[in-house]
Amino acid sequence: MPENLYFLAVVPPKSIADEVEEFRQIMATRFKSKHALKSPPHITLIPPFWWEDHDYPKLRAGINEWLQSRVSIELILRDFNCFKPRVIYVDIEANSELNQMQSDLKAFLKEEWTLDPDKRPSFHPHLTIAFKDLKPRSFYRAWDYFKQQKYEARFLADELYILKHVNGRWIIQDALPVGK
Repeated sequence: MPENLYFLAVVPPKSIADEVEEFRQIMATRFKSKHALKSPPHITLIPPFWWEDHDYPKLRAGINEWLQSRVSIELILRDFNCFKPRVIYVDIEANSELNQMQSDLKAFLKEEWTLDPDKRPSFHPHLTIAFKDLKPRSFYRAWDYFKQQKYEARFLADELYILKHVNGRWIIQDALPVGK
């Protein structure tokens, strides 16, 4: 049976996604880092995992049902930060509700389907603008540029997105509404 890679994320509304996309374009043109352009701007909640195509409706339905008992979360994006020496991102203000949602989602997937792709020691929500192909030399020049920039936006995270890896890019497969 064919399998595909999927991941679960929060995607900002188009107006904010367009602003983040501009930052990614700066990274691509000025600093030769294009890898982030392979997905829409997003906040990863559950990193990529393999899933059988024929079982996708079961995954979607299970997550959709789980979301019915959740509430929308206001997120505040503020300025830029980095994981030296390879990742630059739009930072997100600390948000205990988002952290709890991610933790609960991770536990649900593990309990429901023994799905446990998230081996990260902690959850650090962010919107990546450069990673993987950002060379260390370019990283420091790019970080000197972005650490001086100011940015602020806020939005209500009222949907959970399922993204699928197709032909080397990540596409939005589904947007599932948060219940309350």
